[in-house]
Amino acid sequence: MTSVSHTNEFTQDTKAVAPVVASILLLGFVVIGLAGFQAIIVPQQNAETELQHFQSVQNEMEQIVDAIDDVEQQNRAQFSTIQLGVTYQQRTLTINPPPATGSLQTSDEYNITIQGENGTEEEISTRFVEYQPGYNEFKTGSIWYENSRAYIEHEETGDYSLITTNSLVSSDGTLNIIALQNDFYESGTNRLTVELYPKQTGDINIDELDDELNVTIPTRLDENHWNESLSDELPTEDFEVREDDTYEDENVNALKVFDIDLDDLDITTVGIQSAATGAGAEGLEEEEPEEEPAIEALTSDDEDGDLIGAGGDGSPGRFEFGLRNSGESELDIVAIGIINTSVDAANVRGPGDNAPLTQDGTDLIDSSEITINDATNDADRNDFIENEEKRIEGNDTVEGFVFNRFRDGNSPPPGGNQVDMDGSIVNITVWATDENGDESQTTLELNDTE
Repeated sequence: MTSVSHTNEFTQDTKAVAPVVASILLLGFVVIGLAGFQAIIVPQQNAETELQHFQSVQNEMEQIVDAIDDVEQQNRAQFSTIQLGVTYQQRTLTINPPPATGSLQTSDEYNITIQGENGTEEEISTRFVEYQPGYNEFKTGSIWYENSRAYIEHEETGDYSLITTNSLVSSDGTLNIIALQNDFYESGTNRLTVELYPKQTGDINIDELDDELNVTIPTRLDENHWNESLSDELPTEDFEVREDDTYEDENVNALKVFDIDLDDLDITTVGIQSAATGAGAEGLEEEEPEEEPAIEALTSDDEDGDLIGAGGDGSPGRFEFGLRNSGESELDIVAIGIINTSVDAANVRGPGDNAPLTQDGTDLIDSSEITINDATNDADRNDFIENEEKRIEGNDTVEGFVFNRFRDGNSPPPGGNQVDMDGSIVNITVWATDENGDESQTTLELNDTE
């Protein structure tokens, strides 16, 4: 019998090896490419995102500085916003670090000192404000606010870059000091509404203080900055910066201004997130309170509990309120306007053809939109339709006023998307005429936060 030798044909078949090797090599190139993208491109893109955010924050800090000055000048609450952190673009095959949070906080208290030539003195507490970014890639220092100016502090070099510098001395020679008070801290990636409230301290009225005063103001800025900033506003012999032990914090210097007349000193206290309650205002006489306005605002915190404030019908952009006449004589409400809000709203515009302002279902203005002039902190007047003026008898109330609805100004739809007004604050101006036809206007706060 003939012996037949069988060769294992599978051990000799190499036709499938080349594609497998090619696939492995291709996969290796993909892995190497992704690793390079993760190690180089992702950090670069995230750093660019962080840089863009930091540039936006600088603009927002500048707006906060202006809002603080507006509180001092207009003696009414102001609102500004800041985006605390940043979220990176979504990725499919690569990985992002956690979102970069940021924080806004006030510093420790430092005293502004007002001293007479005979050695007597009074103190008012104030604070700095710091925005501290928590970026993963872009390296930068904090942004600070003090004395009507904002700047970036570069920790590695000790230098700083000014963002805005508002004048400390007005054109008539008045030294304007703003004491910022309240302990505050907020951290995250969310957009934060910064609420700023006035508390006018008035004129110094202490008999023991001389008319010529020396004022010491805490500052983190150095002598070079103040020499340049104040050189056109005060004679050089009237101020100096001392980098001594006036304040325990080695980063805080003392700006001293000499021989200020009592009439040339204006001090305002501003509270962040709530009314100023800081200690150290003893020795300052509060301004006499203005006579209580005849028109008062009612929102959801009314004791009767029947005013719904924001979003009462399930529509987030809706805001209902009432008006009370606290005087004895009847008043006719003839016009209304919106100064600003604590949210990012640009206008009020009803759905479809509905009016933006109604009272118990009746259209009050012959316009499709009420604009909000945050930039000017002034209200556009919107006159009521003839014969639709709302009369409020003395010591009486009219409820059921509705702003319908607050929108962000982005389209579509017309006027933008609705803004959630729950827990918001709306500052309005109301125009009214009395029995003699004399017109007056009142600024009111509609507060849905309490």
